[in-house]
Amino acid sequence: MTAKTLTPEEIEHLGKLAKIAISEGHHEKIAIELTKIVNHVAQLQEVATTSINPILAGTNLKNSFRADTERKDTLKRCGVESFPKTHNGLLEVPPVFE
Repeated sequence: MTAKTLTPEEIEHLGKLAKIAISEGHHEKIAIELTKIVNHVAQLQEVATTSINPILAGTNLKNSFRADTERKDTLKRCGVESFPKTHNGLLEVPPVFE
């Protein structure tokens, strides 16, 4: 891997893309920091990953939720009688949007 040093023109171009003004005094500092980042990404791109399967989550679990079934301890209809309005056994709430 050959180290890439960003030119002042590239720094200015990146500043325009990011819509930030880079003062002349900061060009060198930003060039050093961005060069480190670019070189690190280039180093990561050299890693052989063709034999590695991509992962979509942190675990191999397919479904970590329990089945949605009615349980005996469910308090069905609890509180319906104290709700201000009901319609066909359902709780009626005021509309969110008029």
